[in-house]
Amino acid sequence: MENLTPRQFEALLIIADGVAKSQPPTIREIGSRMGGMTPKGAYDHRNTLARKGYLVSPLERRARWFDLTDKAREFIGTHGLVSILEAGGVRIYRRVELV
Repeated sequence: MENLTPRQFEALLIIADGVAKSQPPTIREIGSRMGGMTPKGAYDHRNTLARKGYLVSPLERRARWFDLTDKAREFIGTHGLVSILEAGGVRIYRRVELV
């Protein structure tokens, strides 16, 4: 399994949190939740996760076109990943429950 950088890991958490809520984030939402990253930066992270096999694109050219692959679901289950909630500049983590 390819290693993820800390920022790719953060992007995967954000996407997994959205998928768990049945609404994957848009590129702009990913960038915003990653501290104001540009849309291009968020787009690059999303594409890198797809290239590494963590995301699949059932509906290309859509704002919310991606879903987690089995590899990502296994990675999340293995590492017990949590979602990020931001409140007053403080990050709060909670377990992601994927269906």
